[in-house]
Amino acid sequence: DAINGPSTVLPSEQGVVYTTTGVSGVTYDWTIPASATIVAGGGTSAITVNWGNSNGMVNAKAVNACGISGGTAISVTVSSLVLTTSSGILSQFDSVCVNSLSLSKSFTVNGVGLNGTDITIGPLGGFKFSTTSNGTYTSELNISGYGSSVSQNVFVKFNPQQLGVTNGSISVTGGGASGTNVSVSGLAINSSPAISGNVTNITCNNAKNGTIDVSTTGGYNSFTYTWAGP
Repeated sequence: DAINGPSTVLPSEQGVVYTTTGVSGVTYDWTIPASATIVAGGGTSAITVNWGNSNGMVNAKAVNACGISGGTAISVTVSSLVLTTSSGILSQFDSVCVNSLSLSKSFTVNGVGLNGTDITIGPLGGFKFSTTSNGTYTSELNISGYGSSVSQNVFVKFNPQQLGVTNGSISVTGGGASGTNVSVSGLAINSSPAISGNVTNITCNNAKNGTIDVSTTGGYNSFTYTWAGP
């Protein structure tokens, strides 16, 4: 039977489903291009595939105790002149102080059939970008020298210049393709916490029943505490 599923996919598209008619007592041997991965359904009549950046064939053969059937196949083409990202939104950055730099979050830029011109990430006020997690972060990132296809990790840090919530979209453009965006947000604060304590003394010498309960006001969670004693 024929394979049902899309014959055109986006670069690195996730969760693409291919099916063929299932028969009781039969397993199915699927083959797909090397750049793609079967993430669910192996051996069954329906598979889920995370695609790569290469065109190729999806093949299926039925297997039972009597042998292996002739195969059926579908040709799949990866759309060219298209830029995609592994995520359309990054989870909100943890709150940081104004003018500080957060920990990084990341997404991947994918594309095929591109014309080789620079791919530009940003700029977006309050955020900086790098191609490596520990690299130099800049307000705008240019990806060059990739040829006609790209699969590049982009790391993002929150670098707020004013108090409050910053929301925006990181633009991804270039390569002769239609651009795309990744939504991002973060909260900037500028307040140090104050601490107070309630002390209950021990009832007698060498007793171990005293307590110190502390609470904080101001600042922003989460807090850590440093204790010191005599």
